[in-house]
Amino acid sequence: MMDKSRARGHLLACISVLFWSTTFVSTKILQDDFSSLEILLIRFVIGFVALFLMHPRPIKWEGWGKEVQVIAAGFFGIFLYYLMENIALEYSSASMVSLVVSTAPFFIAIVFKFLDWRGTRLRARFFLGFLVTFAGLVLSVMEAGEAIRLDLGVLIALAASIAWGFYSWFLDRLGRWGDDSIALTRRSFLYGILFMIPLAMLDGFNVGRELLEPVNIANLLFLGLGASAFCFAAWAGAVKRLGPLLSGSYIYNKPVR
Repeated sequence: MMDKSRARGHLLACISVLFWSTTFVSTKILQDDFSSLEILLIRFVIGFVALFLMHPRPIKWEGWGKEVQVIAAGFFGIFLYYLMENIALEYSSASMVSLVVSTAPFFIAIVFKFLDWRGTRLRARFFLGFLVTFAGLVLSVMEAGEAIRLDLGVLIALAASIAWGFYSWFLDRLGRWGDDSIALTRRSFLYGILFMIPLAMLDGFNVGRELLEPVNIANLLFLGLGASAFCFAAWAGAVKRLGPLLSGSYIYNKPVR
């Protein structure tokens, strides 16, 4: 019988993926008025503030060995993954980007195979399961009338999936320190935001009256509070309870729109 901790991990992973599956549409809507970097920075600043209000106590300082892992998690999972996902949406449809980033579980396993000191073993059934699942996702896109094509957006989305693999590896290592998931997520948000700010300034960050449009407020709050603050903290909790490979398999369940 499944223990309560693992059951909660499955629930957290499932809820996170359901939220994340709708972010592509929200981002597409916001791209009418904001650049990818503007959306990214506003979204995670909202998320950081929300997490701070929920749990203002910081994680314990335990040396640069741990802090470098937090910085890496912020770089790969908060900054790099979402920057590339947002840019991919400028070149491809939400359906295509959603399809391509569903390859993330494959790259999580590959990263662990080469970097995990515990020696992750990838059996033939893993690759077979990936091919069958991904084929099903491709067919669902084709059935919806979407043409499957290789373009710049697809390549950038594929790079985003690889970045998520590295984020998962660092998140798994951080989970061994036993920190509160909310506090750990907030610290990674902080570093992700610090990576975003210089690029946003160079890109000419210029948000005006469009920020007050009701549709933009609604989508930014959804991305910041739901898909960022809540989901990232929930995902960290899922990875701590289930491990990155099992929790990562939930990404296959993202609806392809």
